[in-house]
Amino acid sequence: MHLVHRWNQAPHVAAFSRKAWTLPRWEEELAAQLGGDDVRPVLVGWHGRPVIYAEVYRAARDVVAVCYRARPHDIGLRLAVGELAMTDRGLVRGLLPHLTDALFEADPHCTRIVVEPDVRNTRAIRSFEAGGFVVADEVMLPDKVALLMVCKR
Repeated sequence: MHLVHRWNQAPHVAAFSRKAWTLPRWEEELAAQLGGDDVRPVLVGWHGRPVIYAEVYRAARDVVAVCYRARPHDIGLRLAVGELAMTDRGLVRGLLPHLTDALFEADPHCTRIVVEPDVRNTRAIRSFEAGGFVVADEVMLPDKVALLMVCKR
């Protein structure tokens, strides 16, 4: 909880996540995610330490569904590298194929994984492209202009 809160306060994350919330707000958010069926918060580790906060969600039940024809089993993925020192090291590029493989394996009916980075977040866009995602469209979400990117099974 404290780690996720601290990471989302970091300028390199807050600039694009828009989740620089208070600790009580994060407690509410994570409790809601863990108590529901639409979103799962995940800490991704690398060499024994957490390095990425991820949200795995059903795209058809998310605001992103108004921007494209979401299928019932489409999975959405939001990632944030917590520590600035861990950015620009190929971390997301290296982990992304493992994450997408695991998500496809977890839901055999899923044929697409979507991400929606802020159009200004060139670091994330390059990482997603290197990890097998292709740009589908530029979309307007309530909190950002995003690139809808898709990785197909």
